[in-house]
Amino acid sequence: MANVNSGYFVSGENIFSDTQKMDKSFSGCDMVPTITIKTNKGNVEQVIGNISTLSYSIVQNKIPVRGLGNINAKGFVNGPRTIAGTIVFSVLDKHWMYEIYDKLKKLGVYNTDHFIADELPPFDITVSFENEYGYGSRMAIYGIHLMQEGQVMSISDILTENTYQYTALDIDYMNDWYTMGENTDKTSSALSGTVVNIISTTVEPIPSKSNAKNINSYTDVILNTNFTYSNIKTSSSIDFDTYKRLVTDQYNIYVERIKQYLNNGSIDTVTYNTYLQIIKTGYNSKVNDGISYYK
Repeated sequence: MANVNSGYFVSGENIFSDTQKMDKSFSGCDMVPTITIKTNKGNVEQVIGNISTLSYSIVQNKIPVRGLGNINAKGFVNGPRTIAGTIVFSVLDKHWMYEIYDKLKKLGVYNTDHFIADELPPFDITVSFENEYGYGSRMAIYGIHLMQEGQVMSISDILTENTYQYTALDIDYMNDWYTMGENTDKTSSALSGTVVNIISTTVEPIPSKSNAKNINSYTDVILNTNFTYSNIKTSSSIDFDTYKRLVTDQYNIYVERIKQYLNNGSIDTVTYNTYLQIIKTGYNSKVNDGISYYK
């Protein structure tokens, strides 16, 4: 493909500077959190729209190794790790847990109308991000145990908030996925950890991990000749240069991804060449759409 990006793209190589990432940032307004509770009686999933703040911190003890006759440490060994954080809910007309609790009662997990939030089974929070440019990301916190709850109602506060402190078992860092066009299942059932048997188990589960060949275990590759996996629309950009830069950025991401599939043995050379041609055809089609739209 010959210089299709006016100097930004040459012979299949991405030569963009880091400034191309400026459209990929997200604010808290782009956040959609989903709580998933998996029990031996079934799963409960609930989008929680009134989470206003979600934070986490990871602390691991680093223990110094000393040597006789030397006041300085020789090195450090890793100690226990703790994952913890804060969840803040905006209080509307009722407590955020009622809808989740009703679903748990229907499953037969509880048989009483009185509850406290710290009685919830361990749950996962999957956070999906998507901005106005069509870029998206995902992060997840696994095995959350609520520890402390607090709420203040005051004539001095314009908004009432419900605050929780929690600990967790594991975390998936924020990573882009929607720009890859590979997400076919946005539900947290395809993303969260192992099932927790809240009735009989006394041992906390360890969230499942993907293997080396499974680069994105929660997604499937979508490739087609119309490049429709691209969520970038002509009407969403202010001019052709911006539109073309976004589309080319996505093209390069796809080329790099199928190279990873080829390198780890997920696909063979014939499939790789087929996918590459599909991506190139789709890219050219998107560029032509932009030319027609902005001319």
